[in-house]
Amino acid sequence: PGWPSDLEAYMTHHAEVLMQAHKIKAMPDWNKAFRKDFTDAYKVAPDVFAVQGWDTMQLLEAGLKAVGGDVSKRDAMFAAMGTASFKSPRGPFDISAAHNPVQNFYLRELKGGKNVLIKTVATKFSDPGTGCKLSS
Repeated sequence: PGWPSDLEAYMTHHAEVLMQAHKIKAMPDWNKAFRKDFTDAYKVAPDVFAVQGWDTMQLLEAGLKAVGGDVSKRDAMFAAMGTASFKSPRGPFDISAAHNPVQNFYLRELKGGKNVLIKTVATKFSDPGTGCKLSS
């Protein structure tokens, strides 16, 4: 049968509780500021792509600062990006040896239109990068 054409309306109508594993923690201060600034600028709430874009710009900033803006120093720039650590809207952000985010995962529940944090299900989760040449 497949998915209904209006999945959001279907989910809202047919599900009282939606459980999800989600990467963004329940509103730390830096998350509140990010959401407000993004919504004010673009008149829509930020989604996962907005958060990933923000994280990407933080990594680029760390790399560019380390080389004084000289992008010809690629190795030094990438090394600095690989050790970057900052507060992301998704929570504390670090990079693994495989160059993937090291992050917490949270179990969340949507109840009565409110997004409620149930618990942290994984802390500082890191993709082992199995088979990745960067991780060795």
